[in-house]
Amino acid sequence: MATITTKLSLTGSGLTSNQLSLNLNDLLTVTTPHLGLSKISAPHNSATVIIASSISAATYVYLRNTDTTNYIALKNDAGNGWGKLHPGESIMFAVYPSVGFEIQAAVASCVVEYGYWTKA
Repeated sequence: MATITTKLSLTGSGLTSNQLSLNLNDLLTVTTPHLGLSKISAPHNSATVIIASSISAATYVYLRNTDTTNYIALKNDAGNGWGKLHPGESIMFAVYPSVGFEIQAAVASCVVEYGYWTKA
């Protein structure tokens, strides 16, 4: 087994009545199968499956949209949209077992950095 350390830090002023200062750390235990970091070119005319719905384990996914103008649509493996990754943004989340995950570029193909790890 292996571990991934995640860190989230949110700070800012003028966003709430108080100064925003939130720091969270978590240690995720993962096991195989996994894919370290990789890059793909996500097309805009069809979806690219990252995690198939046949995967019956919870899976952590990391994505970063390296494009400077186009967004990436985030969908389950049935094609139902649930999110959007804007240019330059990144995200890490867990995919529910047997639901799957796919991405599709909005206007033109986008290079996406990604990785996934099976939750232990």
